[in-house]
Amino acid sequence: MRAPPLKDRGMIMHRSNALALALASLLAAPAPAAPPSSSATPVGRTAESIDFAALGRSFVKANCPDGADHTTCPWETILAARYARLTVGVYDVYFPVQKLKVKERAKELNEGVLGLLDMQRYWIQWLLGSESETAKAGLADLELVRDWYESLKTSQVSKFDPEEDGTFFEQMKCKDEVLAAAGRLDALLHDRETMGLAPDPGRQARILLAPDRRLFMELVGYAGLVDDDQRKAYWIDGVDQWTHIWVDWVNVLAHEYAPWGGFDPDFSRGETMTVHDQTGLVEHIVQRSTIALVRNCLVGREPGHVEDAISLNLAIEVCGEVNTIDSAGVRGTSGATTAPYSRFVPGGNSAGGVLPAISAAPFDALVENQWRVGGGQDHFIDNLKKGQKDGAKRAAKDRSNPLSKDKHAHFTLASDASAEKYVLSAPFMGSIAMKKEYPPFEFLVDYKEFFRAYKTAFFHWLRMKGVENDEDLSREKYRALLHGLSGLESHEGVDALVLSIYGLPLSGPSGEEDSLEWRFLRWLPKGK
Repeated sequence: MRAPPLKDRGMIMHRSNALALALASLLAAPAPAAPPSSSATPVGRTAESIDFAALGRSFVKANCPDGADHTTCPWETILAARYARLTVGVYDVYFPVQKLKVKERAKELNEGVLGLLDMQRYWIQWLLGSESETAKAGLADLELVRDWYESLKTSQVSKFDPEEDGTFFEQMKCKDEVLAAAGRLDALLHDRETMGLAPDPGRQARILLAPDRRLFMELVGYAGLVDDDQRKAYWIDGVDQWTHIWVDWVNVLAHEYAPWGGFDPDFSRGETMTVHDQTGLVEHIVQRSTIALVRNCLVGREPGHVEDAISLNLAIEVCGEVNTIDSAGVRGTSGATTAPYSRFVPGGNSAGGVLPAISAAPFDALVENQWRVGGGQDHFIDNLKKGQKDGAKRAAKDRSNPLSKDKHAHFTLASDASAEKYVLSAPFMGSIAMKKEYPPFEFLVDYKEFFRAYKTAFFHWLRMKGVENDEDLSREKYRALLHGLSGLESHEGVDALVLSIYGLPLSGPSGEEDSLEWRFLRWLPKGK
């Protein structure tokens, strides 16, 4: 089931919804904006105001025998005893059993499961091609499994009991033919030789769905209780606004944003992700779960810009658009919060060291951001066209810019603090872009949003138009690129991988040297 794209974005274009969220973490939704004269974290939302340890103990009390603590009631025991585990292709999805009895929550689980299966349909097509016999067999198995999940009634699902014998499949009385299809699908998705990009055999990408803010924050507290590194990373300012964390290798995904009407010290309230977007929750689950899958496929490294672009494009394939709020990465070091900008935008700090946390921005400003208009239904191509046209006009007046005469190299950024504009010039891809200096701090919010749109459009173009006038060969080379990602030891290897596949550099310092990025920039004005 592919959800139709939203045709009318007008319902989210009202600044009267002054709902503030700050870009606080790559791992989550942003935190509410502070008044201009105050710090970026509003009063009442500092780490010191949240008793993380108490939240963690609350989670233990709700899920463990009386008298147990986090040392005697380990994570895996809690998952086995208190959570339904649904095998969904290459994923294990965990859902709190007590929430299965809430009809609306069970419906959200069902939508998330179907979204994950739809994502894996595209995953198979992208990695194997639609016409290969292996792909056709895998897709047929996937449809059998999907049809079975879609047939389940919430009244059936609510009866699952992890203390009873049998897996979720068995307790739901799954037919033998569906079980066999699920087994074949599992084998295919873990076959590295066939898929090219796959987890180790038997290793599932693990997703835990947290239907309400209280559970999500209790998991934040629990993660810090059981692991010192997670305490430093998660028990920090702004974490109450996040929408996902990792507990070991389990990616915990919230169903709700933090309430937009003010800080809730009990975390008993939340704002549904579908409040402005009917597919918002599924987009979130698909995008983050793709990153979780890729993380399990890679050899010794975290996903980077390429993998993130893949996740954004897969969310568009499944839902028709992608309006997820992606935030600035936050890391805890010796109790201090740092924002590694390289996690989400190319470039560096010429002064050395680490830049301060990204400045606050209101949520409605992000929704209205120039790079987000249309929700990505066209992979943000129209937005980039407009930014490129304006950038060319402004760059032409700046003779100090060595690329001032290039009509395709520039885009205009907006400030989050003034009416000022900033001209940003290519390249934005590959190792050469990482050596460039960041734009001024006040433009970093818009820069992040620009690059989110840019990488989505670029990698969509690469899959469809990477070889001029040959869509089939474009898809074939894109498959080779995806296959090659699993063999890279670092992000720097992407440049060499692209060169080996396409016979062209990923990018270059200007359009004088032929490269994929500069071909994309020249295509963009007439692209669609």
